[in-house]
Amino acid sequence: MAPNLRLFYWPTSSASQKALMALDEKQLDFKRTIVNITEGEQNQSWYLKVNPAGLVPVLQIGESFISESDVIVEAVDKLKNGPQLVPDPSTAEGNLVQYWRQKFSEINIFLVTFGTITNPELVCEKLELPPVYSITKEGWVKKSDAAIKRLLKVKASNPELADVVDKKIEIVKAKQDAEGLDIEKVEKELQSLEKIFDEIEDRLKKSRAENIVEHWLCGPNFTAPDITLTMLLGRLNFLKQFPR
Repeated sequence: MAPNLRLFYWPTSSASQKALMALDEKQLDFKRTIVNITEGEQNQSWYLKVNPAGLVPVLQIGESFISESDVIVEAVDKLKNGPQLVPDPSTAEGNLVQYWRQKFSEINIFLVTFGTITNPELVCEKLELPPVYSITKEGWVKKSDAAIKRLLKVKASNPELADVVDKKIEIVKAKQDAEGLDIEKVEKELQSLEKIFDEIEDRLKKSRAENIVEHWLCGPNFTAPDITLTMLLGRLNFLKQFPR
């Protein structure tokens, strides 16, 4: 019997979606706690005690807390028998899974997402987003400033979290610079993504030829890279980047 599970997540977070899909694929029962990152809940003291990095998702397994979506997928895979999401890398299938997990980890989903939102001229179709996700480069800087101010208040009220908050502020500042969302950098990332999708297409063609009944990225079984690919396709559809 699997231990008590609880997932701390935000529904539109790409990393959260990966964790959710893994849990559902393994048919595990788990409790859900939504962390509203649009309201800065990930930077509140209660959540920083759960994950000092202040990021979603986090999976609680009994008394243990696991962060980072790829690590969560691996942990979930070990909780229940059945089709493996992360097969042994010494096998042919496992070797392919390892390759594609590494390939997908090189994608800067933050830059793809917010680079597209703050540079709508890179989108072939009109980008219509809910107000909570619509933001300019100037707005991004202001939003980051506001997050830092809230973190400083958390630090003042919770001196035991001083080191944790300082590290979180460093993370926010690293992403704050609007130049990091410069259109040339975003376009370069999108071009790199196009090359990855060319490789994905070739791989799927080969998988289709090898597996008559059912075919996925790494063979006849649904594995961890398929979870990431599903999430990625959903994000690109949301950003109206499919025509590329």
